[in-house]
Amino acid sequence: MDELEMNFEAAINGMQDMKPGEIRTVKIVAVDKEGVVVDLGMKSEGFIPIEEFGQRGVPGDFVSEKEIQVVFTGSRMDGYYLVSYNQARQKFAWAKLKSSYDGNEAVSGTIVKKIKGGFIVDIGIDAFLPMSQVDTKSIDSLNELLNRDIKVLITELNNKNKSAVVSHKRISDIERKNNAAKILSTIKVGDIIEGTVSKLADFGAFIDIGGGVEGLAHISDLSWHRIDKASEAVHAGDKIKIKVLAIDNEKGKISLGFKQLLPHPWDNIEKKYPIGALVKGKVTSLVDFGAFVELEPGIEGLVHVSELSWKEKIGHPKKLLKSGESYEFKVLDVNRQQGKLSLSLKRTQGNPWEELKKKYPSGTKLKVKVTKLAPFGIFVNIEDNLEGLIPLMDISWTKRIHHPEQVVSVGKEIDAVLLEVKPEEERAQLSIKHLTPDPFEKYSTGNIVKGEVNKIFDFGITIKLESNLEGFVHKNEISREKDTDPKVLFKLGQEVEAKVIRADRKTRKIDLSVRKLELELEKELVKKYSNMPNPSLGQVLEEKD
Repeated sequence: MDELEMNFEAAINGMQDMKPGEIRTVKIVAVDKEGVVVDLGMKSEGFIPIEEFGQRGVPGDFVSEKEIQVVFTGSRMDGYYLVSYNQARQKFAWAKLKSSYDGNEAVSGTIVKKIKGGFIVDIGIDAFLPMSQVDTKSIDSLNELLNRDIKVLITELNNKNKSAVVSHKRISDIERKNNAAKILSTIKVGDIIEGTVSKLADFGAFIDIGGGVEGLAHISDLSWHRIDKASEAVHAGDKIKIKVLAIDNEKGKISLGFKQLLPHPWDNIEKKYPIGALVKGKVTSLVDFGAFVELEPGIEGLVHVSELSWKEKIGHPKKLLKSGESYEFKVLDVNRQQGKLSLSLKRTQGNPWEELKKKYPSGTKLKVKVTKLAPFGIFVNIEDNLEGLIPLMDISWTKRIHHPEQVVSVGKEIDAVLLEVKPEEERAQLSIKHLTPDPFEKYSTGNIVKGEVNKIFDFGITIKLESNLEGFVHKNEISREKDTDPKVLFKLGQEVEAKVIRADRKTRKIDLSVRKLELELEKELVKKYSNMPNPSLGQVLEEKD
């Protein structure tokens, strides 16, 4: 038998020693871009194609002489026997992985490579760890994960192609939840604990209070004064004391406070900023209704838009103030309980309404300009943009006015009498009707008046006493005779004398009586002539006339 025949026979015998599906420990001979060559202990070597390693690629520790386990496939390629590294791994690992998957148990693995959308994790087979399932809270950089041993939970296991998807985040969440439950059982609202600032966000700071359990200190609970960023109060890595503000056991959330352990800037606020004190402050923001002013960090007051100017009606504070600029203000009110401090810009100067009151006593006649008409009255400029009001009821003594536009127009100069100035309310009341005496004074109850009949009704007559002023005589008060007809006794334009029996200043109504006047005159005549000896008929008739 020649040498060629002997080699062929040995090769055949070697093949007979290995059966397809058999696992064998082999040594690596070489690694190149095509794959891995292994020593099968036979004339022909084994070969693991590069495609078998997938996205992971050939493991970094695959070097010459390293022993690995492979599955003999029985196939040949380019003079090599094809063997499978993955099948060998799967045969050893699959049963255990299936048990862990079914039992929702964690498995250990090593992150071996970063790929698009995630990582490859060696858990006995190459599993895919999506980027969304990486617990980024426990690491500072994703690069730190390479070659790192981690615990993962198998979320998908495909028996057909022997693939798996795993989650690092779900394991971390479970551990964190368990840790949170333990920690939550040991703390209560109001406790002061220690922690480390783990991360900053726009809305606050996350603080690790142990065991990977984090609480949140909202930005409003980091400082007594207004801050725009959490970094203005704390920094990542700071070890701080905090107060437990709230605990949500169901959600495992803890609310923490940092400022609550700092002195409150409003302590003794009434002594620091007494009412009436002049203070300097910086405008921090301007809004439609006023300006917020910082007197010192943590102490902010409000200047209402009505407290900006004595003489002008300011629509928006930006007309007088600039954000970031400092001004002098007067303290109007301090409320420690509500955390409110009211300021005034205009009251740093004298009150012009006080000067107006001194300059023009009540009853002073003024020439004023109409600035605005309203259903309830007339607004007028008295002087220097100080406005007063003429109420609708003070326009006329006798005429019923439904709207000021019946008598005046905007821009018109008119005469008026100043009735009252209230400096504390920044108001002044004026009157047009007080330019003349109240005609009602002449029509007090009991007075005798004369007028012309201007209206005749079945139930009585009205008598025009003067311009825009009438009196009413009910039919029962027309005559001593009963069931008299007003239309028979009177004519339009007829002059009538009567007695005032009722005068109501508020309603401006005057009730008259001809009957009572006649009775009164008769009584006077009887009284007069009862004392005279035998008065003549002519004298009596003459008195009646």
